[in-house]
Amino acid sequence: MSDPDTTPAGIHQEAELLPWYLTGTLPEPERRQVDRHLESCTTCRSELEELTQIRRDLATVYASQSIPSSQLTRSVMAKVDEQAPPQADPQTTRRSGVRGLDQWIRSLLLPQWAPTFIVMLLVAQTTLLVWIGIPATTPDHVSSRSIGAQTARIIVTFHTTATMGQIQSLLQELHGRVVAGPTEDGRYTIEVLATDPSATQKKIEALKGRADVVRAAEAPAP
Repeated sequence: MSDPDTTPAGIHQEAELLPWYLTGTLPEPERRQVDRHLESCTTCRSELEELTQIRRDLATVYASQSIPSSQLTRSVMAKVDEQAPPQADPQTTRRSGVRGLDQWIRSLLLPQWAPTFIVMLLVAQTTLLVWIGIPATTPDHVSSRSIGAQTARIIVTFHTTATMGQIQSLLQELHGRVVAGPTEDGRYTIEVLATDPSATQKKIEALKGRADVVRAAEAPAP
């Protein structure tokens, strides 16, 4: 995942893997590699602690934010598409992005960059919801969503006054995640664990029962 020939002097290969180590998304061989490295490297242990704190800080920020309107989301994403550079090699992009992760996020917290930070929170909303929603792992961590688990999709419209914290809490209760949206009329598609149609209907009713967060919930059209 990390090429020794492209890692700058003074930066450990394992340091580039820390964000994925933190979220438990590393393949097993690389996770063990990082485990062994952290046992003897105080620098990388400190880096991991800083990334963990940044993750907590972002989670706190998101918990207090209301979801953006679909029109605002489309407007921002269209602007990003206009200014996006040509697509680079995925591995190269990943390596270069990880090296400055800590400095980049911290720079956005400076007062003069506050407005930019708010816009970046909007643009990165869906991706970071996934990141902060994955629990930090231990060597004995086992994913709760096993291979082959049966899932169903539900179309949901959230109230514009609902906060990220409320939405995230509700999705965790239902063992669900946002997989698409918003549409032009503000609808999101969520995926939930459900073994049969009756289980799916129970999840829909549970969503409707949270009238403070959910405006509408229904099964997708066949």
